[in-house]
Amino acid sequence: MKNARKGSVLAMSAVVLIVLLVLGAALIARTRGVLESSARERDRLLALNAAEAGANLAVYLLASDPVHWTNLVSYYPALQNTDLGNSHFQVRDVTWLTGRTALVRSDGYSEGGRAAAKRTVAVKVRLIPAGWRYALFSGGNITAGGNSSVHGSMRANGANGITIDTAGSFNFYALNDLDAAETPGYIRDGANGIPPQYEVQRGPAIPDLPQIKYTDFQQTSLFPRARIYNVLPVDPTPGNDPFTDDDVATDPSAGILPKVQADGSVTWYYTYRAGKGPVNDQWTVDQFNAAFAANPSYLPGLPPKDYAMINWRTGVDQNGDGVIDDYRLHLSGNGTITSTIAVYGDSGNPLNPNDNGSVQIDGGATFEPVTGVALVANGVDFSKLNGNTQVGTQANPALIYASGYANWGSSGSLTTVGCVAVGGSQLATVTIGGNSAHWFNPSFIDKMPENMQLVFTRPTYYSEWLSWQVL
Repeated sequence: MKNARKGSVLAMSAVVLIVLLVLGAALIARTRGVLESSARERDRLLALNAAEAGANLAVYLLASDPVHWTNLVSYYPALQNTDLGNSHFQVRDVTWLTGRTALVRSDGYSEGGRAAAKRTVAVKVRLIPAGWRYALFSGGNITAGGNSSVHGSMRANGANGITIDTAGSFNFYALNDLDAAETPGYIRDGANGIPPQYEVQRGPAIPDLPQIKYTDFQQTSLFPRARIYNVLPVDPTPGNDPFTDDDVATDPSAGILPKVQADGSVTWYYTYRAGKGPVNDQWTVDQFNAAFAANPSYLPGLPPKDYAMINWRTGVDQNGDGVIDDYRLHLSGNGTITSTIAVYGDSGNPLNPNDNGSVQIDGGATFEPVTGVALVANGVDFSKLNGNTQVGTQANPALIYASGYANWGSSGSLTTVGCVAVGGSQLATVTIGGNSAHWFNPSFIDKMPENMQLVFTRPTYYSEWLSWQVL
């Protein structure tokens, strides 16, 4: 009996031992599986991170080095193989889908793990040039109709985007593969004038209109070759107004009173009668060139200069209260203007979106400014053209720079060569009508002083990621 109990205990012990051995083996196997699975997952994650690192580097190089877009991988050894310690990546290729949209494929590999892994990511990215390249730019919206065209990039930086009138005949022409019609809003092309491959809508915002300091146009140190004119009203009332000269006689018959300043600039003081407007509101091109010449005959003995720069701050008293409330310059007739014209309104800053200074151009003038800047104002009005006006030529391209609006459209025609840039706010508007053609030519930048050039020259690109996937 006693021996039987011993045998039973031994048998039970053997069974328990066997069960424990089986459970232990199973636990060891499961633990090994978990460890191997974790190692594989770790290796896959390392490989994925490496592939993403390769794609990120490729996109960075695309944005910073457009010169080597066509041979990016072969040009940069880092894209061909970069060791990250426990992983490495190899950018397989960069395939261009459009002129500015690329597909980057990057392979990532883990190293030193239980099971080396490979992962591939594909990134589709759009490159948006940061350097200035716009034939036509609006901080707000662009509305185009008539028989008009844009040659080069155009951009409406406001939510209302670009609207092409269905009744008009508008055509967009890319000068290279990088050009596009861009807006963070929508493009409504009623005339089907913009080829679909050049439409970039709902894209990222970019910095607003580059800011030029309006006071620069008054600085003889920045424009040593220019005869700088400052055209101001004479205040008919006493007081200390920095924008007028109360020491000059205010007899309405005195007319225009030029005064040479210590820095060599010339200040013109207009006299005007309340309710009668200025002495002279409208100028023909010939009259304007004679009055604001680089070397005016009516002021003999001045050091010679090569060209003129006119800062205009006078206009019309519309309601008869003795205060100018419409600051404007009105030019008509034919001829060539080589000077730069900046028109200031009541704020004294033509680049203030709330300023009310404007330029109205009639007739058929040609602007070939020596400085590369033709017109600076809150508003530029070409709506009453009755001749063929050209702002900038291929030999002498020019910038039209306005803070508020620009509009044109009439029986005449307008050609701009260089850049039309309008608006530092989304309230800015550009309205195209009549017969007009607008060409981008970046050479106007080279003619500007260096401090002005810098706001237009940014050689890098913005990148917009369109899609990302693991292959």
